[in-house]
Amino acid sequence: MTDGIAQGREDGMPLGPRGRHRFFRWLNRPRRLVRLSAGQRRRFILVVGNTIVTSGAIILQVSARGNLVVWTLALIAVSLITGILAIGTEWLISEGAEKKASEDRRAGWPDSRVVDGAAPLSLELPPADEQFVGRRLQLDQLRDMLRRTANDGRGAPVLALYGMGGVGKTSLAVQFAEEVRSEYPGGVLHLSLSAGGTSGLDAPDPATALGRLLAALGVRAGEVPPEEEARRRLYFDRLVGRRVLVVLDDAKSAAQVRPLLARVRGCATVITSRRPLGLLEAVPFTVGGLDDDSLRELLIRHVGARRVEEEPDAARQIIRACGGLPLALRLVAARLAADGHRTLAELADRLSLDEFRSGDVRVRDAIEVSYAELSARSRQAFRLLTLFPSISLREWAPAPLLDIPVADALEVMEDLVEAQLLERAARGGSNGTEYRFHALVREYAEERLAAEETPEDQRVALARLGGAFLALAEYAEHLTDPTVPRHGRDGGALPSSAEHWHVDDPALLRYAEYGPTRWLLGDCRRLGRMVERTHEAELWDLCWELSVVLARVLETVYTVWNRWDDVLRNGLDAAARRGDRRAESIIQQGYGVLRHYQDRFDEAEQHFTIALRLCREIGHRPGEAYTLRWIGRGHYFAGRFAAAVHELEQALELSRALGNKLAEARVLRDLCEAYAGLRRFTDAEEAIRAALALFEGDAVDQGADWDVRQPAEAARARRDLGVLLNRRYKFAEAEQQLTSAVDTLTELGHWYWRASAVFDLAMLRLRQHRPIEAEALMWQSFDTFNDSGYRYWTAVVARRLAMLRLEQGRVEEAVELMMPVLETFQHLGLGLWESYTLRVLAWARREEGRLDVADQHLEDAAALAERYQDPWGLMRVHWMQASVWMAQGRTTDAVRLYRDAAATAARYEEPWQEAEILADLAKALRATGDRAAAARAEAEAKEAAASFEMQQAGTSRRMRRGWRRWRSRTMVRSRRRA
Repeated sequence: MTDGIAQGREDGMPLGPRGRHRFFRWLNRPRRLVRLSAGQRRRFILVVGNTIVTSGAIILQVSARGNLVVWTLALIAVSLITGILAIGTEWLISEGAEKKASEDRRAGWPDSRVVDGAAPLSLELPPADEQFVGRRLQLDQLRDMLRRTANDGRGAPVLALYGMGGVGKTSLAVQFAEEVRSEYPGGVLHLSLSAGGTSGLDAPDPATALGRLLAALGVRAGEVPPEEEARRRLYFDRLVGRRVLVVLDDAKSAAQVRPLLARVRGCATVITSRRPLGLLEAVPFTVGGLDDDSLRELLIRHVGARRVEEEPDAARQIIRACGGLPLALRLVAARLAADGHRTLAELADRLSLDEFRSGDVRVRDAIEVSYAELSARSRQAFRLLTLFPSISLREWAPAPLLDIPVADALEVMEDLVEAQLLERAARGGSNGTEYRFHALVREYAEERLAAEETPEDQRVALARLGGAFLALAEYAEHLTDPTVPRHGRDGGALPSSAEHWHVDDPALLRYAEYGPTRWLLGDCRRLGRMVERTHEAELWDLCWELSVVLARVLETVYTVWNRWDDVLRNGLDAAARRGDRRAESIIQQGYGVLRHYQDRFDEAEQHFTIALRLCREIGHRPGEAYTLRWIGRGHYFAGRFAAAVHELEQALELSRALGNKLAEARVLRDLCEAYAGLRRFTDAEEAIRAALALFEGDAVDQGADWDVRQPAEAARARRDLGVLLNRRYKFAEAEQQLTSAVDTLTELGHWYWRASAVFDLAMLRLRQHRPIEAEALMWQSFDTFNDSGYRYWTAVVARRLAMLRLEQGRVEEAVELMMPVLETFQHLGLGLWESYTLRVLAWARREEGRLDVADQHLEDAAALAERYQDPWGLMRVHWMQASVWMAQGRTTDAVRLYRDAAATAARYEEPWQEAEILADLAKALRATGDRAAAARAEAEAKEAAASFEMQQAGTSRRMRRGWRRWRSRTMVRSRRRA
């Protein structure tokens, strides 16, 4: 307080002149009535009146004693006296107020709003923002919080709005205060706690802020005590009996704001600040950015709907660049509105942090204020975190970047969150809390990095960060597959030259320890970008070692990213610069796996061939076994089943010799498919049951994460077993295995293999004569593969859907599905699948009556089947071609093809197929006039059908009826075709 204000007592009453009698000071007490609010004065008058009336009633009861006339006269007299006293009291109050104002004018006292000699002060709310958009949900949430807190027993709510600079905290607080103003008849006070606020004054300390609030509440300057504590008590005294809403804008600390809280029942306080203040009294509310629709509406209000509609792409680009900050959009929009000839695209193409300004207002200033308030360590972390290889930041990231203990990293991240320079992206999980930069804040951090960190400092920090990633990745890989030793460890196949950061630090390794497979899946993108960054920084050892880890786990994580080409190319270059042939072989294997899953099977085989040569040259037998397995898989997908079996059997022999049970189980699973392609179903079943026993038993030691990976590996084996059992007509067990596989893969989120298992379950439903369920399952699988861009599987499923359409008589739809399928298989160079597709397309052309076209398709299909040495596929082609020749009148040639097809079916022990072919053969023989041969063929057909029905003796009655109906329909169709 200044010298012009008299010293006051603790209760805020001014002392009288020295020597005045106590009696006169007592007479001055009624002047307190002047300071009462209207409601308080009414209550005072009501109390006085009730007291007089009650006293009069008692007197009447004592004195009247039943005299009605005396009692009535006394009652009238008491009522008149009560009314006169009430009127007199109100007159006294009014007269006192006028007298006080007159005395103030005569004494020349300053206006009651003048504090410390300043100009008259108004703490009225600033005008509500005319461009306020969105936030309806937040306003409703704040109203609910206010009502809930007011009714929880405290009665004086405190709401604290936190958010980064420019997010619109003040606008939201002012809009909210305007909406609830009617609930606070005592008034709404707005006080800026930052320099240059709405009052135009400097940032106040608590005592000064209390003085301003007291002045706004009607306290004269001479009655404001100098001590902060006395001002605080007087502030509370002035709030008693009023309903006042106090808005404290841009608070800096809890110490600054705590004495100003309107902690009086009926009042409320709203605080805005950039960082959490740690106020236990406050209910926190985070103010986030505006959604894109609200920002678009704000842009339209500034520049007009026409300009936004004419350039929708540029408008979206501007909105995305603002990142939800209304201040950023307003600054850009103000520049566009000021220059009507400037297009949105011209500004959108050059948007950077410096473009978000208008006049002397800049987004940069809001970020700089927060940055300047950080500690030196947090500022350095803020700069170096831009080296992290993703927008989403791990909570341990500051540790290697600053070379501090991992335990201190979370404290640094939370400090940046409190400063509103980072935001929490996700919580929980083995990876801890994730954080994220706002786009404009990240740009500012990158500027600070370039200005305050030398290139060498950045390179050293990046090396530590890459070393941390390498330590985590190797540890996660080792936990998922203990047969792969960690680099640099005793017995390791790859001696490490790269610097590992805290390679044995439990505080760091715990992030990968509790879920290594999930860690690899979640961080593979970051690992890939670390490879690219270390290559740019010429950290060759780090680059190739990270690439090796990624190449070895590519079978697990290949579906997660689409930039593996760059990663593997950089890793291969770094390995070549270091002359590490073992690393080159592993990265070539990774390339092969990638090309395989890209359906580029010829390129995959080239990479695997190089990897196999390198492994044999350096004598690395585990790598040789792994490469042989993948070469065998490539042969299988290309339809070269015999070659696939040859390579896979070599891989199995090597894996068993090395004692690698996991590799053995995986090779057995692949062998099952290759054996089935050769119709060696007994060998196939033995292989897949052996693989399943390994996956589900204790023979395969997979360490800490086997409880996660084992169900996935076992589910894939059950899926393969279910497919095999379906082909062998063992439907009950097939359904059990396939349903279990689908459920497990769904639970684990392995969508790729789940889609494959769903398709195989659909094929089972077809054989169970449940076509509606089968079609629904097929479309599920098709949508998954098609949306993910897997052309091979998309084409496989679409081909089967086309066959279903043909069986339903919907020929045009079938052809529409088949044409892109044929183009896909031709483009991928999968000749065997092209043969299968041509056969189905010939079926459609036959149904259309285009027999010549159908015959040509079948000739092409037969040539491909012979080239790929697929006798079963050739049998199916000949069977259909015979029906076409019958329709063309080439009966003798058709009989020859029917005989060849029936012999092939018998050789492969397929009695149902054999029975159908023999039935068609009998019709053809009858058409030639050879009735005896036709009778023999019919007898053989019945014998084959009986054999099949004996095999199906264990199936349900419904299944057997279904097979009979299917046989009947097949024979009818055959007669019609004939």
